[in-house]
Amino acid sequence: MKSAVVSRIFICLLAMAPLLGIFAALGEATLLAVAALLAIAAAPRACWTLIRREKILVGLLIALAAWAAASAVWSILPLHSFIEGVRFLTLSATGLFVVAAAGALAPEDRQRLVRWVAIGMIAAGERLGRAESGTEVDLLLDRTPFYAESGGQVGDTGRITGPDGLEVQVLDTVYAIPGTLSLHRAVVEAGELDEGDEVTAAIDGERRDDIRRNHTATHILHWALREVLGDHVKQAGSHVGPDRLRFDFSHFEAVTQADLDRIEALANREVISDAPVRHYETSKSHAESIGAIAFFGDKYGEIVRVLEAGPHSTELCGGTHVHALGFIGPVRILSEGSVGANLRRIEAVTGAHALERIREEDERTRGIAALVHATPAEVPEKVERLVAQVRSLQDEVASLRAQAAAAQAGDLAAAAEDGVVAVRRDGLDPDALDRKSTRLNSSHITISYAVFC
Repeated sequence: MKSAVVSRIFICLLAMAPLLGIFAALGEATLLAVAALLAIAAAPRACWTLIRREKILVGLLIALAAWAAASAVWSILPLHSFIEGVRFLTLSATGLFVVAAAGALAPEDRQRLVRWVAIGMIAAGERLGRAESGTEVDLLLDRTPFYAESGGQVGDTGRITGPDGLEVQVLDTVYAIPGTLSLHRAVVEAGELDEGDEVTAAIDGERRDDIRRNHTATHILHWALREVLGDHVKQAGSHVGPDRLRFDFSHFEAVTQADLDRIEALANREVISDAPVRHYETSKSHAESIGAIAFFGDKYGEIVRVLEAGPHSTELCGGTHVHALGFIGPVRILSEGSVGANLRRIEAVTGAHALERIREEDERTRGIAALVHATPAEVPEKVERLVAQVRSLQDEVASLRAQAAAAQAGDLAAAAEDGVVAVRRDGLDPDALDRKSTRLNSSHITISYAVFC
């Protein structure tokens, strides 16, 4: 998010250079109007949201008023140098507001601290006018920055604060009306929440970042699976949480470890490229014409959201996503297995969770290396030698037991009474007992034995 804002500000500053060159020809008022129109054309949705929700228009009007006042004073007083400085500062302030409108807001903001209005509360199936501390409520806001669970992605959590020390913990967000009205499952931790209260809503930004890493990674894994296994692979359900991603796909056989390694390598190669991610709305027909892949089970209207995750993955998706593939971090596949006929499931982690998994695997490898008195790089060879030694010793023990059983057979035959012998021998395997029985049967001795474990 910060890098996107910085880059937009830099571009805007570069764009201002040629505008300053025609400053005298156009005049300051015309220049400001042109700059404002350019900003609105570049990011109309961002400008409107900032103006409507964060009252940036007030700051813009104040800066313009200060510039106009300084210009008026400059025209009637001889304090040209001082007033010119004031005019320059107010002009710069106005430009900063324009830059902010063009670059401060992105479709997938990690966290917005904005004012909303509580329009309804439900507890135990009953509508409430007031929720006191300790009350669990389903809260409705007139607008919300929280993403409701949809398309396999879990809902946002976070906090809502308000007047008189109000503190509300949002535990989950779901749709009350699919795609239209979000329900915030929450608990009032302090203060009282009244219907109609103006509150500040803030999502858990770190958790949202983990979720969108995993969500964009599902699209990259989908592409990598199709590259390695074939175009018949289709997404057939997913679960995207902050700690991991789960991805079901169609395939007719188990995926080999070699193929899993290739899939993981392809996904990480895409991530390392740090290619930009575009998420935009368009018509369904246009999305189909550019080859966007629709996910299984999702329903689409005439206007759809397209996700271009780098140069290779173009799919329909309405969830939250990163702005560049590098933000995903490392991708680590945890498992792959069958969940039904011709249906496979792959699980993976990304970002800090992937790094933690790699660290745990390294710790286990170092522990094994210490046990077998080898370096981590020597562990496979050392373990292979130890396994061969164990097998050799097992074969040697079996041979010695067979010899001992054969030697005891004669003694048992001599101790038989009326052709019957009954003895107890512990620690013999079935093969050794069979060999002993064969020797005794050849002497026409009837035997019975029991195995004690």
